Amino acid sequence: MLRTGLLILIIVSTSFFAQDTTSSVIKKKGPIRFLPQPKIKILPKQYSLLAGYSLVQEANSGNLYAQHELGLRYLNGWGFPTDTLKAVEWIGKAASKNLIPAKFNLGIMYYNGIGVNWNPFEAYESFKYTAYKGYPGGQVALGIFYLSDFVVNRDLDTAYKWIKFAADAENEQAAEIIKSMTESGYTPLDSNLTNDIVIDSTSFEGMTDNTKWDIDMFNFDDIEEPDSVESKISRVLASSPEKLKKVLNLNVVKDSLELKDSSNIGLVKYAVQSDSPEALLILGKACEVGNLVKKDEILAMVHYIKAYRFGSRSASKFIAKLFQEPDFAGKLDLEIKKDNPDAMFARAGLIATGFDYSLFPVDALNLLEKAVEYDHINSMIELGLLYYSGNLVKEDKEKALEFWERAAAKGSLEAEIRIANANIQNRNSNTNLAVEIGILYDAVNKGDMLAETALARCYENGIHVKMDKAKAAALYWKAMRRGNYAAYISLEKMHDQIRPKKDLFKIYE
Repeated sequence: MLRTGLLILIIVSTSFFAQDTTSSVIKKKGPIRFLPQPKIKILPKQYSLLAGYSLVQEANSGNLYAQHELGLRYLNGWGFPTDTLKAVEWIGKAASKNLIPAKFNLGIMYYNGIGVNWNPFEAYESFKYTAYKGYPGGQVALGIFYLSDFVVNRDLDTAYKWIKFAADAENEQAAEIIKSMTESGYTPLDSNLTNDIVIDSTSFEGMTDNTKWDIDMFNFDDIEEPDSVESKISRVLASSPEKLKKVLNLNVVKDSLELKDSSNIGLVKYAVQSDSPEALLILGKACEVGNLVKKDEILAMVHYIKAYRFGSRSASKFIAKLFQEPDFAGKLDLEIKKDNPDAMFARAGLIATGFDYSLFPVDALNLLEKAVEYDHINSMIELGLLYYSGNLVKEDKEKALEFWERAAAKGSLEAEIRIANANIQNRNSNTNLAVEIGILYDAVNKGDMLAETALARCYENGIHVKMDKAKAAALYWKAMRRGNYAAYISLEKMHDQIRPKKDLFKIYE
């Protein structure tokens, strides 16, 4: 398994001075972008006291179906007080006797940390059993484990086999995933891939499958050539607002007054304010070609650099392509002479990320300091990161917070998140940390990737919230699916901390 030494923390250390060339690693090892969100089967809510008494008697007598149903009743609070520990106990009893619905639901509980500690390895074992017994939900779940290399080694052929079983059983979600795999360029080596797996369906008693899997339908990073993105961006900007919100990871817009422009380009600009790497890439390309906005190549470069900082691997391709344009460097120098702070920030970013070798890092620092004199928000944030990490300057966290506070006062959500995260991580006694956690929650709902990683770290370590590894993993997944390498490393670390010794779960380079 890939090892990187110290964990990269994007909130406190990600600047274009700290950027490294990890894109090839995550492209090789990272998951195809699927995130499971399984839901336990819904049962009728009404349940009489007499029926409840009978159910308990049946469960205590060893009736597997009664044990499973009693567990679900405790889980949902239907006729019994909600009690996840008792839910796990009763569902676990039925699962220990290999009742398929109980096995599957126990896997869900392990995967989501419901009543038990988060443990995707136990979930894998449960899903594997139900998959071999012919349950489509278990087959989809098992296949998805093979789309990444956190639990078992990534194996697209094995993933395809299991998901194809479910698709052949008319599971709609499986069919969607098969379609996404083929559209991403995967081609089965053998059309008879599933022939080498023997399914024992004798214990499969006609269970209906209501498991849902949330699938990313759009991903710039699957595209190799920058030129091919322009037509895709045009299609995205012409799509429905609801589809565009999904592309931009905009979960909610809490206040309609907050969104002054409800057009598609308005949604993109709103998402840019929420540090969306997808939106930054879209708006950057729109600025570069003059699509729905005024053509501005300097501003396009600013957006690309920010998208690169936030983890977009495709952004590096756009940066290189634009920087190599014959007249771009000259335009950049001319705008710097005109005291254009965007140009100063762009040149500093190009130097620090290694695209421009004509100057030194200290020159980039000087450009940032000059841009801050013009109240340039991006430069304030970048200087704050440098002082916080002690990179190129003497470490001074107070000065870092001063820069971020200046940026926040000018409306920067990124600066608010960095301040909140710094206060939370440092347990600042002069700050209401509940308010800071609330800032992270609100930002996550706006699709902010920095907030996703910050809140994930809080849940992972129990920092001012109840420790919840499952919530941490889900948030890291969201950020990682969007290309964030720090989230990938954090999620890998979480799995390695509980990884069983079995050869099955040993991850190879």
